[in-house]
Amino acid sequence: RIRFELCNFLCYQIDISCKIPCFSNTELIEALKRRKECAGYYKFDEIDEVVLREYEYRKDPSKAHHLEYIQKYEQKRLTGESKKSYAAKE
Repeated sequence: RIRFELCNFLCYQIDISCKIPCFSNTELIEALKRRKECAGYYKFDEIDEVVLREYEYRKDPSKAHHLEYIQKYEQKRLTGESKKSYAAKE
């Protein structure tokens, strides 16, 4: 992981992983198939991001930003805004 910070503010981070513990090899392949291109880089589909953030939050509950992301996702899911992403994972 490479982090670019300015005055203790994270500006950019590069994270290269060869294995993500919260995904089996098959799940990781499927998550990579669902990834979205955004501004010249790839990011996980929303439901896969939630799975990863749940794992990271359980590992370190002091990372409240992961819990906030999960809560926002759940609110969107309950109001029907995330049906497409959620259905892809089910």
